[in-house]
Amino acid sequence: GPGAACPQPAAWHRTDAATSSRTRRPTRTTTSTPTAMSDESDAIDAASGAATAATGAPRWRHESYEAQVGGAWPGRGQHILAQFDERTVVVYQAFNATIAAYAVRHGKFSGCAAYNATRMTWVKPNFMWMMFRSRWASKPAQTNVLAIFVRRAAFERYLELARQRGSARDVRGTVRLQWDPDHLPYGERHPYRRAVQLGLRGVTSFADGDDIEHIEDISAFVHAQGAALALAKRTAARRA
Repeated sequence: GPGAACPQPAAWHRTDAATSSRTRRPTRTTTSTPTAMSDESDAIDAASGAATAATGAPRWRHESYEAQVGGAWPGRGQHILAQFDERTVVVYQAFNATIAAYAVRHGKFSGCAAYNATRMTWVKPNFMWMMFRSRWASKPAQTNVLAIFVRRAAFERYLELARQRGSARDVRGTVRLQWDPDHLPYGERHPYRRAVQLGLRGVTSFADGDDIEHIEDISAFVHAQGAALALAKRTAARRA
């Protein structure tokens, strides 16, 4: 039978994840938000940005992590932290290089022999949750992080169909909702705030790219940020 409807988040919040070339520290950004959502925009390099601007596709943004945590983000509760605008919401997934290259080239996942369309695939609007899960894109088969610009209407449909168990009635496919602890740059759990991830199984409109406006591979940025964090950690240990 149908699963129980999932509890709604207290709010959506807009955020960006990136690092300034001057500070070399991990960052994340906030912009103006609608009543119910928050935005997590992440950085792109200059070449990628120029190419994106030329095609008219959405761009992955960034701002200082410290600026965002200093007051822009909620301190506790269940919140959707995401980069979004009126058209799209960015979700993150980590894959191997083969799947990532195919997805960027074709704007979809179906048709890639390495992609398993029968298993549940988890998308994460929260950048830091993705960094924790993939260890800054250092885990095997998670070396490439994609910023997937899902159409806003499709993402909101996922939320409407999401269940913490079971499936929505008379709907093909399953959308699973899970609230997990948010994480800090070095991987520590946030003590009070929880982040959402959505599991999609049999949602063909996602795999076929109908729900997707644009896909960017942000792995170079993620690897640079992970390396900067590791260096900072080693430096702090030497000084201790």
